Amino acid sequence: MAKFRMEMVNAELQRCIAEIINKDMHNPAVDGKIISVLSVDCSKDLSYAKVMINIYGTEEESQRALKAIQNAQGFIRANLKKKFVLHHYPSLDFRIDKGYVLGNDLISKINKLNINTDEEQ
Repeated sequence: MAKFRMEMVNAELQRCIAEIINKDMHNPAVDGKIISVLSVDCSKDLSYAKVMINIYGTEEESQRALKAIQNAQGFIRANLKKKFVLHHYPSLDFRIDKGYVLGNDLISKINKLNINTDEEQ
């Protein structure tokens, strides 16, 4: 499959999965949470897709929501079939993107340092 086509498939899967998780999935562990689907990386044969997500909340809430999303993989795949036409629908592997969380923590720590700018020099 051409690289451009794979990028289009990944982008459409990302959009559809985000919509399913945030609008169609009704689970107490997920309801009311801000969940972002950051990226989807699908294998060339469309048998597997790694889905990187970010869940805003405490570590415990994030893990509970991740487990609920992982358990709802069948529901998510079934709804994908209604929203996006593919010959094969990939098995979904949901993971929390720790780099995104660590980056936000680093930015907040830098902002707390109150470093003097060039204005005072």
